[in-house]
Amino acid sequence: ALMERVTRVTVADTASGSGGFLIKVLRAVWRHYRRIGEASAWVNNWKGGDLLDTPPNVQQARAFREKFHFDNPRVLIAQILLRHIYAVDKDAGALEVAKTNLWKEAVRLSARDYNFRCLTGEINRTLPSLRLNFVCGDSLVDTDPAEQSRYLAEVCGAAMQKLCALREQYLANPSAHAPLDEALKLQAKLRENL
Repeated sequence: ALMERVTRVTVADTASGSGGFLIKVLRAVWRHYRRIGEASAWVNNWKGGDLLDTPPNVQQARAFREKFHFDNPRVLIAQILLRHIYAVDKDAGALEVAKTNLWKEAVRLSARDYNFRCLTGEINRTLPSLRLNFVCGDSLVDTDPAEQSRYLAEVCGAAMQKLCALREQYLANPSAHAPLDEALKLQAKLRENL
């Protein structure tokens, strides 16, 4: 239940600048994930018999840890960045600095897992792309909110649902960029229409 509440938390900084606030958000969210990960780490020490003899609570705890990648900190951190952190700024350069600062903080959170000596050639993308989460634009839009909602629902509804589905595919595997590339094309088309 706690994990379900935590995964629904999203923070958008609509004037992000270089990302100082978002770095603090990343640290806070990481602490919650770590606390939950530590509370379920007992299952890694389970020395039971075969799968048929494993109690249901152990099976559930293993499935839980696997679902949220608690034993793969690089994937966990990538999913935290993609699931929880959003930024808008009208300065494209500031957004690039914010991305870099968040990536640096992600490496600091689990430095051992990002040690270049441990990264093999099989790992093709170490950090996630934040292009879907970071938008260059003016967050102070002067259009009536009701009109914006109507337009988005009526004109862009199907495309936005597809964009969400592609985003979920990328979130499930941040190393596979095919859904990301398709989502970015769709996002560009939506922006053009807006």
